[in-house]
Amino acid sequence: MENTSRAPVAAASAAILSSILFSGKGILTKAGMSYGMSSLDMLALRMGLAAPVYAGILLWSMRRSTFTPALTGQAIVLGLLGTYASPTLNFMGLQTVSASLERILIHAIPAFVMVVAALLGTEKLSRQKIVALAVCYGGVTLSCLGGDHGRSSADTFGVLAILAGCLIYAVFLVKSVAVQKLMGTLAFTSTAMLASTTACLVQNALTGRLAQLSHPPEGVFALGLVLALFCTVLPVYLSAYGMSKLGAGRSSTLNMFGPLFTPIAAAMVLGERMGTLQIGGFVLVFAGGILLSRSKA
Repeated sequence: MENTSRAPVAAASAAILSSILFSGKGILTKAGMSYGMSSLDMLALRMGLAAPVYAGILLWSMRRSTFTPALTGQAIVLGLLGTYASPTLNFMGLQTVSASLERILIHAIPAFVMVVAALLGTEKLSRQKIVALAVCYGGVTLSCLGGDHGRSSADTFGVLAILAGCLIYAVFLVKSVAVQKLMGTLAFTSTAMLASTTACLVQNALTGRLAQLSHPPEGVFALGLVLALFCTVLPVYLSAYGMSKLGAGRSSTLNMFGPLFTPIAAAMVLGERMGTLQIGGFVLVFAGGILLSRSKA
């Protein structure tokens, strides 16, 4: 499809679908936590169940991809940043922040991407982008001031952990585009995810949590399998394809549309409700994302 006029449409569709699937991550993690699992347990279960798929795809893609020590090393480092450190911080934040608020904060990723790209000199900040960034971060601030989990305002540590994860993921998005083009989308993504999976499982082994993963409570394994296949493997490759065709900036703005479903799903599955300030913040962040998507590349 790369050589047809439909390629941009396919890439945009892949980016949007990946965002919709990714948006279920927080909800399924919260559901697993109700069985006594920690958020990091759910992260390790998610990554461990997804690992065989990554390994299979990596083996299949080897003959079609470019592997050099330098490219492989870059893929591993980027994987440890974007698909280990970032999700770990995100899952830590989910311990004290609702799934709905987490999705609002995730909406700020396109703004982080623009800032990182500007700092690295790969993109200039126009006046429209600066206004859009101000709107996005204003919405994030407003959302954090609203009640969450019965608190009068959102938990500070949880919010900072999620925002730090967003910033790291933005660096991953911006820096990985060039490596993907040289290495190939499937090979890069599989290598990065296997690196992060290894780190995640080592972390759980060092903290003595592997026993919890080998014998999870009844019902958790099924949640972990859905989390691994439909909220990790499939959206990871869809997102990588969309980013390779559209670039980090435009791909990340399309990722806004998936989290629109999260507050609805969180209300239905977890019984969560968004407060007035969170709704206002959600609208501002979404509006800022729309402004970013309409700005010139």
